[in-house]
Amino acid sequence: MKKALIIIVVFISFRSVCVANSHKTISYEEFQAEFGLLSKRMETQKKFSVSVSYSSYEKGSTEVVHDHAQGFVNRDYYKVHSSMMGVQTIQDGGKRLVVDSLNRIIAMASPDSMVYMTFFKELSGKVLAKAIKIDRLEDGGNIQYRLKFDENMPVLNYVILIDQSKLIRKIEIEFNRKIENAQGAKASLNVRINFDNWNFRPVFKNSEFQFERFVSERNNKFYLQREYSGYEFLDQRLHISSK
Repeated sequence: MKKALIIIVVFISFRSVCVANSHKTISYEEFQAEFGLLSKRMETQKKFSVSVSYSSYEKGSTEVVHDHAQGFVNRDYYKVHSSMMGVQTIQDGGKRLVVDSLNRIIAMASPDSMVYMTFFKELSGKVLAKAIKIDRLEDGGNIQYRLKFDENMPVLNYVILIDQSKLIRKIEIEFNRKIENAQGAKASLNVRINFDNWNFRPVFKNSEFQFERFVSERNNKFYLQREYSGYEFLDQRLHISSK
């Protein structure tokens, strides 16, 4: 009796593993339908914060990191503040401020339609549509999409990891480019982007989305704050005149 019970338990456990882990090749239309739900969620999610890390590395017999940077994306309804690799972007209403600390440039621009909440729709509609094969692997509620591209494309493989909460966790890109490493061997160039610490009830400081930390405005003209007086200022707004 005990032996029969053990066999039943093992069978049920094995069956659960088989159900939880599935791998199949899907069409772009199937991928777009699933990925579109993620895009829609990010568009309708009015408030959130997420930590973003970026790494570029060569992938040969070992993994050698070239660049690494930490950043974030904060959203409070129509206000967005992002930071990555020395560049901060603050969008509030009809204006977008870009602060490039590496090149010491501050620019005021028109709102960007490619802010984070529409990023996934643009990505799936323009870039990933050229994939020649899409594999979908589900493991314990986590879903991984692996997109393979033709050899004449600049990207060879594109991997997207979605967690059990249907949140994007990682993007890995393998470029169709070989670089010579320190040992003289050829290695592929890869980029990894991680999304961590998702928070849909963040509390932001009053200054989080304020341009005044960097510039002041008088009569529709902008002036650098004293701390940034050594920066170059560019006004790149699109001025549309009505006739």
